[in-house]
Amino acid sequence: MSPRIVPASDRDLADLQPLAEGIFGAAGRTPGWFRRKLIREAVDPHASSLALGTGDIPVGYMLIGAPDPEGVVFGAGLGLLPAWRGHGLGASLVAATCDRLRAAGISAVRLLADPQHHGFYRRQGFLEVAQQHTMGAVGTGVSDLDFAAHPPRPWPLPGTSHAQWSAGTWDRTPADQRASVQLTDHAWVHLSREGQAVLGHRLSVDDDTHVPAALTALRGRLSPRTTVLLYGCDPVSCVTVTCLAGGWQVLQHAHVMERRFW
Repeated sequence: MSPRIVPASDRDLADLQPLAEGIFGAAGRTPGWFRRKLIREAVDPHASSLALGTGDIPVGYMLIGAPDPEGVVFGAGLGLLPAWRGHGLGASLVAATCDRLRAAGISAVRLLADPQHHGFYRRQGFLEVAQQHTMGAVGTGVSDLDFAAHPPRPWPLPGTSHAQWSAGTWDRTPADQRASVQLTDHAWVHLSREGQAVLGHRLSVDDDTHVPAALTALRGRLSPRTTVLLYGCDPVSCVTVTCLAGGWQVLQHAHVMERRFW
């Protein structure tokens, strides 16, 4: 039986965690990570697609989040099991999903592509609109931050944002997994916890001169057992330059790709 592409609306997407781990690997994952991802990224089963193989067993997916006020949706993951790659099924997943989004009145779909898949998305009609890094480092403090002592604040923070994920992702993260921390007199950060890692959703400082002190203070709030990830860093920015000079690593380099329907 040939594989087919169907809407994901008749499935409990959380049941796809074993499939996701078969595609991307399970190393370092904590129980329930996939369900938390679905909530954080507002994945819409009606907009998302599944690739079904023999016996209508899911062998891949393209997940889509809810639209923003401008009618732009965000990709939350595209992947196929290794045995199903290289036969055009990935392109079929993208085409079927985009056809459904266009028919639903969505204006564009935007997603992150790693360098090895940049060409694939170009062939599917996506154009690059930006690039970004996810920076990573381990803590330098003696203990980890007590999240309960730093309740989450609204998405806007004092100062200018120098690295960020998205307001929607921040709001959808459970409150007991979030913390808003004043790092110095001139810097704030939104943080959330995922397993042994702490995710930096937004870093804001008064001006560029305070970035080094903010990054030092951030690592100092976490123990050496904890990795801190800083999302949405412009590759050409004071944050990225300061991170690299301070021993941080580029854990992901992503191309922000967009396909517009009108």
